[in-house]
Amino acid sequence: MFEQYTYAQGTVDAPLLELIKLRASIVNGCAFCVDMHSKDALKAGESAQRLFAVSVWPESPFFPREERAALALTDAVTKIGEDGVPDEV
Repeated sequence: MFEQYTYAQGTVDAPLLELIKLRASIVNGCAFCVDMHSKDALKAGESAQRLFAVSVWPESPFFPREERAALALTDAVTKIGEDGVPDEV
């Protein structure tokens, strides 16, 4: 996980990286982290509208294909189980 995060820091735009961290925090149910990453995302230039929509991103029209792929991967990695990340993700 640390290697993935290090890679993401060097390749993913700051606002998207904050959305990824926010989504993982929502999935994990960590109120402290949701608060922290929401504030960080706003500082990185993210809109409040998109922050609110992260919790329901699959149904939201606010995320382009590339961001949807990043959020899908975030969900899969955060919820990882015995079967790992699905091939389609």
